[in-house]
Formats: sequence, C-alpha cells, structure tokens
Amino acid sequence: QNFENWSQMIPQTATGFSVNSGITMLPLYDWAMEKMPEMFPEAKPGLAQFEAIQNQFDVHLKEDILEAFPGGTVSIAFPGAPGPMGAQGSKSVMMVRCTKPERVNELLHRAFNAISEIPQVQSQGLALKPAKGLEGFEAITAQFMAMAGISPVFGFKDGWMVVGTHADAVETALVTQGGEQPGWSATEKFKSFGLPVEGAVDAISYENTGDSIRAMAAGLQQAGMIGPMMLGMAQAQSPNQGSADKEVLQTIQQAMGLLPSVGRIVGKMDYMDSTLNVTQAGPEEGTWIKHSVTLIKPPAEPKPAAKSTGSSSD
Repeated sequence: QNFENWSQMIPQTATGFSVNSGITMLPLYDWAMEKMPEMFPEAKPGLAQFEAIQNQFDVHLKEDILEAFPGGTVSIAFPGAPGPMGAQGSKSVMMVRCTKPERVNELLHRAFNAISEIPQVQSQGLALKPAKGLEGFEAITAQFMAMAGISPVFGFKDGWMVVGTHADAVETALVTQGGEQPGWSATEKFKSFGLPVEGAVDAISYENTGDSIRAMAAGLQQAGMIGPMMLGMAQAQSPNQGSADKEVLQTIQQAMGLLPSVGRIVGKMDYMDSTLNVTQAGPEEGTWIKHSVTLIKPPAEPKPAAKSTGSSSD
C-alpha cells in the first residue's frame, strides 16, 4: 500500500526520514504452507511440531505477525540534546502499519512481563507506565535507559504501531499526521531539491548527508582520543599479560591513534549536503521509477591575494 499523502507523515523539524510501503510475506507463507507438504512429505512432522509450539505459546506467525503487519514503515529523526562529548544527539520515531493493535499490544505486554521476571532485569527497575501527554501510549522506564538519556514510549494510533525514543518526538509526529501542522513538503529544504513529487509514492527518504559525515568524523576523532587511553588503562590493570597479548594491544593502540587523522579526512567529504530519494509507480504495471537528487555545497571562493606593500625608489 503506497502513500498518497506522504508529506503529512513527516514533521517540518525532521532532520531525516524514510517512508516505505514495504512488502508483505503473507502470500509467500500461505504458498509455502500449502506446497511444502506436497513437495517435501518428510517435512510434515516438522510443520506439525511448529504448529504445536505456536499453540503452546499462543503466538501464531500468520495471524499475529504476518497479518498484523501487512507492510509500510515510517522512520523519522529529530534533533536532540548534545551528548556528553559535545556531539549532536537525536530523537527518533518508528511507525509500522498495524491491522491488529489489540492483539499486538497483548503480545507486547506478555513479552514485557516475561522479561521483567529475569533477576538482572528486575535490578534495573524496568517498568511500564502511562506516557504523559500521549493518550493510550505507555512509557518504558529503567535505570540504564535514564543513564542513556532515552525514555521510550509505544502505542497505537490510526492503524499504526508507533515507537519513539522520546514522548515529545512521538507527539510531534502524531500532531503532523493529524493535519494540525503542515508537512515536510512545505519546507524550504524540500523545495531546494527542485524535484516535484506528485501523486502517491512507494518510497521516499531524506538524509542530511553532510551532518552524517560530520558526525562520523567527530566519532572517529573521539574514538581516537579515548580508545588508546582505555587500552592503556586495561593494560596497566593486567600486568601479567603474555608478550603476545601485549603486542596485540600495542598494535590496536597504534591503529586507534590513527583514527583522529582518518576522522579529519572523512570530515573533508562534507561537501555533500543532503540527498532525497523518491520511488513511484512507473507507466507500466509492475514497474517503478526512482529519482535521486544530491545537493552539493558550492566550493568556497578563494581568498584574494594580499596586496604588496613594498615601495620602489628611482
């Protein structure tokens, strides 16, 4: 199922997104379950055992998974607070088309209850509670999530299962989807691509390529600074290492020392600004046309040469 109004799924504040109509594996599953016993009679005991296991746990691949998720996903990235090393953080929302929200919600709660019985998980204070400002949504809380700066929420809305790292990101996505705010196609960034997108789309994605490259470069430089120190501390805490182990650690330490230089080289490639990909149905049945536009930063103008201040005498 394609997207007639894809832009209304994407808030204007998104820093990246992917919309995809996806595929459904249900016809293939039905065909396999019908044909496999005919083609491979020896598979019948295994198929019967598979059915018995599904009945035992009351989870059925066809009814609870394949039929519940017929295809169609939307992923959205938003800017977040800076991380501890100064790098720009992010928030994200994932939406999956879902036709059986009550059943899927039941299975999620069963899985959560089972995980909560694990002692190591109990020590983290894992819990579910109503999400503030999001009716019908639940928030997942745990000590390690708080340390990571995330507060995941999930719920179901208008035929979608929605999962987000932060409640405010989910709220922004739902407000736009409900038509209360204009979508991403109204932004100057979309217009800068000069790519008209008319009619339904099978897939569309936007990536801020320059930011991704700069983030990768920053990550490499940070790893190059922190990694050798961590290896040095590990080596100091294990003085009884063999000579072979010490040589391996030294080699890794030397290699990690090169990462800042590699990061600076990668950072020079941020002349690629952003990319927009669009896939739509072609003129003939079973065909698709994909358009891709990448914006390139114009080269910096060369600095004018300094004028000579020298004097001449007759």
